[in-house]
Amino acid sequence: MKSMLTLDSILPEVTRRPKRRRRALDAMADEQLAPAQPSEPVKEEAPAPKAVAAKPEAAEDIISLVVDLFADEESVLADVRRLDVSTGDRKAELVRFRLDGAQSFALPLGPSLDAGERRVVEAMSDSDAAKLMLVSGNAISLKNGYKKLAEAITALSPARGTMFAASDTLAAIYAPGNPAIHVLRVKSSGSVRTLTLEDLKLGGWRSISCIQVVESMLYVAVTDPVGGFDLFVCDLKKKTLKFEPVIVRGGHRFASNAMITTMVPTETGLILGTAALASPAERVGNWGPEVISLDHEGNWDLSFGVARFTPNGYKAPLSGETAGVGELENAAVQAIAHDGTNTIVAIQSFIGLPEEDRRDVVSDLLDYGGAVRLYVTKDMKSWRQISVTLPDDFGPITSLCMTKEGAFLGYESIVADKVPLHFVPIA
Repeated sequence: MKSMLTLDSILPEVTRRPKRRRRALDAMADEQLAPAQPSEPVKEEAPAPKAVAAKPEAAEDIISLVVDLFADEESVLADVRRLDVSTGDRKAELVRFRLDGAQSFALPLGPSLDAGERRVVEAMSDSDAAKLMLVSGNAISLKNGYKKLAEAITALSPARGTMFAASDTLAAIYAPGNPAIHVLRVKSSGSVRTLTLEDLKLGGWRSISCIQVVESMLYVAVTDPVGGFDLFVCDLKKKTLKFEPVIVRGGHRFASNAMITTMVPTETGLILGTAALASPAERVGNWGPEVISLDHEGNWDLSFGVARFTPNGYKAPLSGETAGVGELENAAVQAIAHDGTNTIVAIQSFIGLPEEDRRDVVSDLLDYGGAVRLYVTKDMKSWRQISVTLPDDFGPITSLCMTKEGAFLGYESIVADKVPLHFVPIA
């Protein structure tokens, strides 16, 4: 289950949007499931098909985005949100795609799912990998044995920006701004443990970017645009729950690794992607993002990144590639997907406005909405770039999943009459 920072979760802090749209979004800030707002479209000078397109006049007030993707053996489900920024009207739908990228079915969703909608959603996926979906504030069980857990999560009233992660035995849920993370056991009758966050030293410009559960371990990534991200872990099997640091100060790359943008579980641990969250006014962002692999024992290595000395010893990239897979630019690892064999990484460049204060960039992952590069690997040591031509309406990447046929990229778009999802075949 994906647990990277969602666009919904950073909505209240987006301050560099056009004023008319910002007022519409601010009026909705306390409502559930309000999609985030894109920056004004920017035309890139580089003559690449990956450039962000100019805004179509017919859809100037409609923002569409895929907030999550769920893959099974036969299909991919896209959780789609649409926002009319001039009226505040919101729509949601769940769209099913075949593995070749063709749309096969769409289900409009209400603010909360009734019994009939829930049954249809459950029938739309035959997933054995995904255990739960969080759709329109409701947790949906996709696998036998998870119904009580889904009911317990729904009872917590997941709101805008809720982060969710689960293993076979445990689940964790966190709403940005809350003083605690809720932990649930899959086989319990819905009992909830509360994990307080004092050890994370949140506040100011420090905030949680994503969470992940691997077996009994809960990982929490904290963004810090001044000192670099911190990654903490808590062993949920213990009677006394306490966070311990795993990687600090951006892996001793400091502000150039301000944020962990996504964490993906694998057979051996976690794969992490980073971003500098730097504006063009600062050189700190010009050196590219990193991908870091973390094993179950807490040892970490660079897959690609900047070689450096750390308190954990000398770290050199396993692939021999420096940050950004050799392209030194202000970019972010927007999403990572892993299918058990292959790992795919989506890197997207910065198109935002300069900011004088480093702390003002803390949550603006939306500003990484420019050119896209995709890379795939089997062993985290040898990365191969995938050629991709993206549609003209392609904006910031919001979700990513892999199937046996290829990759599905969810994104933010200003085209109202299509699902912002792009299929990329992988040979």
